[in-house]
Amino acid sequence: MKSGILFTICLAMLGACKKPDGKLSGVVTYYFNANYGDKPDVGAKIYIANRNDVDSSKVTAIEKYIAAKIYMRIIEQNMTMITLDSSVLQSDNDFLKSPYSSADQKERYKNAIANRQKDIAGNQINIEKNWTRLKEIKINSEKDYDHLSELASAQVMDFKISKYSQSFIADGAGSYSTNLTPGKYFVLIVSNHREGHSSAELLGQLKFNHETVESEKEVTSNANFY
Repeated sequence: MKSGILFTICLAMLGACKKPDGKLSGVVTYYFNANYGDKPDVGAKIYIANRNDVDSSKVTAIEKYIAAKIYMRIIEQNMTMITLDSSVLQSDNDFLKSPYSSADQKERYKNAIANRQKDIAGNQINIEKNWTRLKEIKINSEKDYDHLSELASAQVMDFKISKYSQSFIADGAGSYSTNLTPGKYFVLIVSNHREGHSSAELLGQLKFNHETVESEKEVTSNANFY
């Protein structure tokens, strides 16, 4: 009898000592166009897991992929600019050599060509810089990047179906919120309106956040996809 009373008292004391929950909320948006700007990413999926419940090695590919994706995107943008500039450069050279171009026109073409060549050189430098950054995280080629994407895709799936993950769906305003025990959390956000260009993001672009929830406080974990 006494032992039962003591057990009840201990449970009551533990309950009294437990800190009240905190709140984790966020807004998920995606870039629509220059006229409308960002729109709510209605239907985006959010997965939340306490970091104590997740082996950190099970998310390393996700985090590495998201970092590598930024550098790869810059490289692709620079390569696109070089292609466009090179095309215009060829046209400018043709006009410069044309016997029908006046002296003033040829001077303008010379200046345009010089500026275009400068832009191309700048983009080539940016490509080299970002490949250097990729090599620092052991991505030495596009093949390495594709392999990392596949690893990240597998980890994303495991994170989604983990018994430790709570899942939520962004509402009509792109919002979500939940009360959580104070602690450190991983937050995986998957866009419903923007897909990526690799196997890891075929079902939606990814954002992976680290958040700390404190008792009786609210922390936000947002995502904006392009």
